[in-house]
Amino acid sequence: MIQDEREVKIRLPDADACAAALEAAGARPLEPRRLEDDRLFDDGQGALARSDRVIRLRSKVPLDGSGAGEGCVLTYKGPARVEDGHRIREEVETAVADAEALVLVLERLGYRSSFRYQKMRRLYDWEGALIAVDQTPLGDFLEIEGSAAAIEDLAARLGHEPSEFLTASYPALWREARGADGGDMLIEAPE
Repeated sequence: MIQDEREVKIRLPDADACAAALEAAGARPLEPRRLEDDRLFDDGQGALARSDRVIRLRSKVPLDGSGAGEGCVLTYKGPARVEDGHRIREEVETAVADAEALVLVLERLGYRSSFRYQKMRRLYDWEGALIAVDQTPLGDFLEIEGSAAAIEDLAARLGHEPSEFLTASYPALWREARGADGGDMLIEAPE
């Protein structure tokens, strides 16, 4: 799928309270809470990062002990721009049947895993907007992806102002908090 992604993040004091508020507002859960394990890839010189582009391999891991996740997704993200306090960037995604084979392909092309980050995520749909409630090593976040009107409307319904909108990615927020050599953003033990 190819699309322009428009999104914001908002720091939350309590992910569970936000999830309850979303459901009370009529948001529809899309899947159970799960661990998302994301790996970014880049060449040895960091050319993708320097040009604000991303190759990401995402694995979704269920928390019910059922074993393997529901497959993986490979994503390309183009350079981001900020408009009206929202981050916008081209996004191209495709499902991947064999993550480890894909990692070998990327390595053979000269790419290596450059950063890994994890989050516990709940996904919702609300009037066409995709909403994530994330618990990360950086704290809890609400991520709203959709039209400008949907982002503004849902944020307001949940009591959030545009001044709270964050346009940085999780890797950028992690580097800001921990420095360039802060290591990967990993959850120690899934809850």
